[in-house]
Amino acid sequence: MIEEKTQGDWGSMLNEYYQLTRHPLPGELDFWKGQISKGDSVIEIGAGQGFITKHLVEKQPSQLLLVEPCESSARYLEPLSKQTKFIDISYDLFETCENLRVSDCILFPYDSLPMVNFDSYDQFFAKIRDNLTDSGKFVFHISTKKWNEEYISKFEKTYRTTKTFPSGRNVTILAWAEKHSDSGYTKFFCFIDCETRESEYYQMTTNIIDEQFVQSMCHKHQLSISDVKTSFDGLPGEDDLVITLTKQRAAS
Repeated sequence: MIEEKTQGDWGSMLNEYYQLTRHPLPGELDFWKGQISKGDSVIEIGAGQGFITKHLVEKQPSQLLLVEPCESSARYLEPLSKQTKFIDISYDLFETCENLRVSDCILFPYDSLPMVNFDSYDQFFAKIRDNLTDSGKFVFHISTKKWNEEYISKFEKTYRTTKTFPSGRNVTILAWAEKHSDSGYTKFFCFIDCETRESEYYQMTTNIIDEQFVQSMCHKHQLSISDVKTSFDGLPGEDDLVITLTKQRAAS
């Protein structure tokens, strides 16, 4: 029997698959580390397996709150929190998290903003505004519309492969994508342990958002776009948008 996981509920196999396949983009780690200074109060949304987190701690922020909806990520994040005194973890969606704190910097790495429920974007950006210091910034990464269209085209037919996961187990992976509108599609993953036949199934709705959409959210929630990059390393690119938002300054 296949165990079905809902959006935001990453189980053991998807976590391991992400751990296996997540590799830094050119300039990415230095970019995220460069967003904070020693002593800053920081929130990282979607900390996952701590891929970015373990580099952020090198900058010695005064506080680092990890907001991660998947409780199965605890086995990756808890060891990090025990190694430092300034890390707190909230296993929740950012838009519903109740123990947020006003911070100098809020980071949302690796194309995760498009997975926010579309009906929750207003609540999400309102929380960003309310939890930034007056000079604070919200920095996030999204993939371009072109990249999304290429992803959908690549996975119109089911992709199948078998990989050895970090735990040592061999897992067959089935992946495909279905577009449901001009602004969104769903990713599907099925993982089957080759020895135990244990299986897990996931589906994730992904929104295709762009700078224009972000601008509309800024207009509604008193935020401003202060910077847009097309890559982490400053070189011209086609796949990435790295956007920085700040609070709108009150008219003098």
